[in-house]
Amino acid sequence: RNYHVFYQLLLGSSAEEKQKYALEKELTSYHYLNQSGCTKVPTIRDEEDFQRMKMALTALDINQEEQEQIFSILSGILRLGNVEFSAGKGSDSSVVSEKSANHIKEASRMLGLQAKDLERTLVSKNMTVRGQSYQIQFTTRQAADARDALSKTLYAKLFEWITEKINHAIASSNQGTMKSFIGVLDIFGFENFAVNSFEQFCINFANEKLQQFFNQTIFKIEQQEYIKEKINWKSIDFKDNADCIELIEGKLGVLSLLDEECRFPKASDETFLAKINGQFLGKHEKFGQSKKAAKTIFIIKHYAGDVEYTVANFLDKNKDTLADDMLEILNKATVSLVKTLFPNATSETPGKKTPTVAGQFKDSLGKLMTTLMATHPHYVRCLKPNMQKIA
Repeated sequence: RNYHVFYQLLLGSSAEEKQKYALEKELTSYHYLNQSGCTKVPTIRDEEDFQRMKMALTALDINQEEQEQIFSILSGILRLGNVEFSAGKGSDSSVVSEKSANHIKEASRMLGLQAKDLERTLVSKNMTVRGQSYQIQFTTRQAADARDALSKTLYAKLFEWITEKINHAIASSNQGTMKSFIGVLDIFGFENFAVNSFEQFCINFANEKLQQFFNQTIFKIEQQEYIKEKINWKSIDFKDNADCIELIEGKLGVLSLLDEECRFPKASDETFLAKINGQFLGKHEKFGQSKKAAKTIFIIKHYAGDVEYTVANFLDKNKDTLADDMLEILNKATVSLVKTLFPNATSETPGKKTPTVAGQFKDSLGKLMTTLMATHPHYVRCLKPNMQKIA
C-alpha cells in the first residue's frame, strides 16, 4: 500500500468531510493507490485509525483549522496523481488531457492555487539565461515527472511540518540544557529487488553506514577493550565495509559523480553510467558491471550481497526539485499551510547550488551518524514477521 493516511482519510472521513475534501468514493479511483492492487489489509482498521489520528493531532496542539488544511493537502496530492497528459501542438510539448480537467480543478482548489497556473507549471517552466527569459515546454513524460515531483515534495514538506509541531508540543522545558536522552532508531532494511533504482541505492547506502557503526561499536571497540584488559580471547573476523562506503560517498564517489552529472544540461542516465564505469570498473573491487545488461545496470558489492542497480531515472530522481515558477505559485497559495510549507519563491539561495536529493540524504545521514557516535548503543535483534502474521 501507499502511506496509511491516504486510506484512513478516504475510509474514515464522514460524508460531510468527503464532500469538503472532494474525495472519490472508491480507493481504486486514485492512480497513487491503485497500482499495487492492494488497498485493504485485514489487520488494519483504517476507519478507526482515522479517528485516533485526529484525536492525536488535537492532543499535540494541531488545531482544527490546521487539521482541515492537512486533509485538504492530502486530497490535493491524490488528485494530482490522477492528472494525465497528452501531446501538445508543438514538438516535444504537452497539455493536460481533457479527461483530467476536473482533477486539475479539484487539486488546485484543495491546494489553494489557480488552476491555470498549476496547469502551466506542470507542462512548462521558465528559464533565464544571460538576462533572457525562455519558456521550456515539457514532453508528456517530463510533465508526469513534474507532477510526481510536486506530489512528493508536498507530502515531504507536510511530514516535516507535522514532525516539527509534534517535537514542539512534547519538548521539555529544559530542552536547551538537557545533556542526556534515550533514542530509538528503527533502521532501514537492506533492499535487493528484481529491479533496484535510486531509492534502493540510498537505502542500502544508509545500511552500509549503520553496519559500519555496528562493526565499530561491537567488534572494534570491544576487541580493543579486551586487549587493554589483557583478556585471553580469540579474535573475531568481520567484514570491514569502509571501502564500499568510500566508493559511494568518497570525494570522487558515485554520489559525487551523480551530482556532477546532474549539473550538465545534456547529461543522461547513460552518460552517468559511462562516467562511473570509467571511474571504477576494473579499478574498485566493490564495483561491477552486469553481464546481461551492461548498458543499463551497475553493481555495488555491499556487505549483505551484490545488488544490481538499474540506472534509468537516476538523474531525474536525484534532481527532483521544483521549478522556480512552481515554487512561486505555491508561495502565493490561498491555503495558508501550503504557503507556510513553501516560504521561498525560488529554489536557490544566492551563491549556493540547489541541493540534490542524494546530497540532502547524505547530509541527513551524516548528522544521524554524528548523533549515534555520541551515544552508548544497545542493540535489539528484530525478527521480520511473515505476511500471514501466523506463527
